[in-house]
Amino acid sequence: MKCIKYLLFAFNFIFVGIGIVLLVLGATTKAGFSRHLKFIDPEVLSYPPNLFLAAGAIIFIIAFLGCYGSWKESHCMMITYSVLLGLLLILELGAAFSAFALEDDAERIVTEGMKHSQEIYGNKTAEMGDDITKSWDAMQNEWHCCGTMNFTDWSVNEHLNNSVPESCCIHDFQGCAQNITMATPFDKAQETIYVDGCWNHALKEVTLATIGIVGIVLAIVELLGIICACMMARSIRYSYETV
Repeated sequence: MKCIKYLLFAFNFIFVGIGIVLLVLGATTKAGFSRHLKFIDPEVLSYPPNLFLAAGAIIFIIAFLGCYGSWKESHCMMITYSVLLGLLLILELGAAFSAFALEDDAERIVTEGMKHSQEIYGNKTAEMGDDITKSWDAMQNEWHCCGTMNFTDWSVNEHLNNSVPESCCIHDFQGCAQNITMATPFDKAQETIYVDGCWNHALKEVTLATIGIVGIVLAIVELLGIICACMMARSIRYSYETV
C-alpha cells in the first residue's frame, strides 16, 4: 500500500501543475479575446476557456483532498477523491471536445467579425466604434499587418477615403499612408505599409485547438490518478477488514 500511497502523492503534485496549466491556458485565451478581438462576440468561443478556468481552480482542492486522504489512509476520502476527479475528467473532456467542435466556427466568427469591424473603424458614433478602432490599431502595430486578409480589405471603410489606417505603416509618422490607395501595387505598397492581413495572428489568439489537445492529455493523466486512488481505497478497506 505504501507504493500506491507515494504514487498517489506524486500524481497530486502533477495535478497541481495541471491546475496551473489549465488556469494559464484559460486565462491566456480569454485575454486574447479581450485584448485584440473586441470586434467579435466571444460568448460561444468562451465556453472552453471558461471550463478550463473552472477546472484549474477546482483541481487544487481535489489535489489537497487526495494528499490528505492518502496520508490519513481514509477510505471515505479516497472514494470522494476518485469521484471528484472523475467529474473533473468529464468536465475537461467536455471542454476539449467543445474546443475541437468550435474550431471551424472560430475561423468563421473571427473572419466575419474582422471584416465587419473594418467598416466601423474610425466611426466614433457607431456602437463600440472607439474600442474597435483601438483594437485594430493595436493589432496592426503589434503584429505588423494590415486588414483582414491584406491591406485592400480597407476598401470597405468610407472614413479612410480609399486608403488605410496609419497603424498599417512600417514607419510611424503622421500622414505616412496618405499616398496609399486600394489601387497601389503590392510591391509598391510594402515599401510604406504592411500588406499582409491580421487573420492568421487573430486565430492564434483563440487557441481552441490547443485547448482541445491539452484537455485530452490531461484527462489521460487524471484517469491514471483515479485508478491509483481506487487501488488505494481498496487497500485501505482490505486492511480494515483484516484487522
